[in-house]
Amino acid sequence: MGRDTDLQALYARFLKECRRVLAPRGTLVLLTDQLGVVEETAAKAGLNEVDRRRLSLHGATPSLLVYRG
Repeated sequence: MGRDTDLQALYARFLKECRRVLAPRGTLVLLTDQLGVVEETAAKAGLNEVDRRRLSLHGATPSLLVYRG
């Protein structure tokens, strides 16, 4: 299994569990540099993206994603 596949499986399990424990109308804030993987797996987990910010962090450009259950 390659790195991308491992990350996709990891995020899929993580976001599925986040959705399970998220209170009704609860909020999940996620900082990641794996935007494509997170977008795909969050949608499959039933999380609704409500905001997104691109950050500049010491040369890296991660995204801050906000989801509601």
